[in-house]
Amino acid sequence: MHEDVGNRRWHCGTPSLNIPKRPGCHVEEESGLDPVAAIEQGIRYYIDKADWNTDDVMPDVFEMRDKGHIWEPISLPHGTLIRMKYKGEHHYAKVVGDQVIYDGKPTTPSKLANAIAGSNRNAWHDLWVKRPDDEGWIKADVLRR
Repeated sequence: MHEDVGNRRWHCGTPSLNIPKRPGCHVEEESGLDPVAAIEQGIRYYIDKADWNTDDVMPDVFEMRDKGHIWEPISLPHGTLIRMKYKGEHHYAKVVGDQVIYDGKPTTPSKLANAIAGSNRNAWHDLWVKRPDDEGWIKADVLRR
């Protein structure tokens, strides 16, 4: 059973596109494929390449995926949250790309702890970390062991 709605044709509950030929559309002539096959081939290419070939497929989406801040001996992936409780108040920073950002400015974990407290602090003991895959907050000192 088919039901035509605009340019879409529904068949047994599965959507398929009904693409009308238009002047200036040369998909068939240039590739040897009908337009539907060309679209299907493009979608299959995207699915096959999306996970491993991020330079070709949506590089802006995947640009930050592999970055992170190195705080020897640990790595803080892009998207990691960092917090410190000082005088009853939580202060937060975030890893964006390869930088720790606090109050809109790049910093380091050590400088972050010092800025929050206004004095020299041991960031390993004062900061807590929540990486994108962590379920909860982990004390930085525990991560480096």
